[in-house]
Amino acid sequence: MRNIISIITMCLVITSCAKFDKSYSELRKLKIIGNIENQAEIKNISDIIISVIIDQNFIRITKYVNDKKGLLITMYPVIALKYDPVFTKQQISKFKNTKEEYKWGLEEGSGEMFLGTPNKFFSTFMDIELNRISRVGMNTMLTTPGYKENQWDVFSNSIVIEYYVNPSSEFSGMDWLSVRLIFEKIDNKYYLVGLTSHHLEI
Repeated sequence: MRNIISIITMCLVITSCAKFDKSYSELRKLKIIGNIENQAEIKNISDIIISVIIDQNFIRITKYVNDKKGLLITMYPVIALKYDPVFTKQQISKFKNTKEEYKWGLEEGSGEMFLGTPNKFFSTFMDIELNRISRVGMNTMLTTPGYKENQWDVFSNSIVIEYYVNPSSEFSGMDWLSVRLIFEKIDNKYYLVGLTSHHLEI
């Protein structure tokens, strides 16, 4: 029985690694818009993180999260510090399998607090389909929310990398998605300090 469990675990790990490798390989080919200092390094880290989100093996993100700063995650491009959660490396490392529900911020329209597991949050607001990602913006916003964005107000010396996911044919072009990674350089190392989503409410 123990051997069977070990074999199943190994298969799951291999499958997860294969999925990650495929995502990372495809992301390396994307068209880049904009130009920043240390672009190759930051693009590489960003591709790894997006691959992790697709794979949902969040423990891989923790090496890019600062011990003191943590990671702010929000479902919209405008950050609301009063409501948007900041997670520690320890919390993120348990995202994949935890049943614990977190408060993720207020939903547009209803104004209600979105409560759910990390799996529910990411499947709702950052459900990235690899074959629909078309381009990457380097400190160049590919989408605009129609009102003032504040990522550079909250993180003044940050670098923002945006991945644009094309709409499908299912919802008349309304189900496009943008995921932004916000980096800060701390002690000569780039850390992921913010993760935001931009989308239309369907």
